[in-house]
Amino acid sequence: MSHFSQIQSSFTNKLALKRALERLGFTPEVYEQATELVNTWGDYSEAEIILRRQTISEDSPCRADLGFQWDPESACYKIVADSYEFDNSTLKKTFQNLENFQAQLTVAYELEMLPILYNKSSFDIAEPIHQEDGSYTVTITQKVDPYAEVTV
Repeated sequence: MSHFSQIQSSFTNKLALKRALERLGFTPEVYEQATELVNTWGDYSEAEIILRRQTISEDSPCRADLGFQWDPESACYKIVADSYEFDNSTLKKTFQNLENFQAQLTVAYELEMLPILYNKSSFDIAEPIHQEDGSYTVTITQKVDPYAEVTV
């Protein structure tokens, strides 16, 4: 039976999550208030960030939206997904399963958090370098003001 399930995540920043989804090639819809997710089986859920089923995959469309719902209790976005529909769309070809999707999204999210955590006026952030093991290396350099007073 197809139905929406909620998966805990560590995503706390709406802008970084939106940009991470875009980094993975998606076009998320972002709402201030929770909006209805749709699946063709009549199950109901809602989320503030939504990947509509029609935009997830064109050659093998999903029959359920995938969303990210703010959970005030954990102060994180929960992934709201229909695992049956995920496994029967091209998302499976790209990510194999929801766990891999969440892992790859987490990496993209962390990369998108860097400019938020390290402001551009104080830090230079180099382009991420993708490693063979799937990890990334990012060099962050603190800018030094040559005219700053130094007290010894």
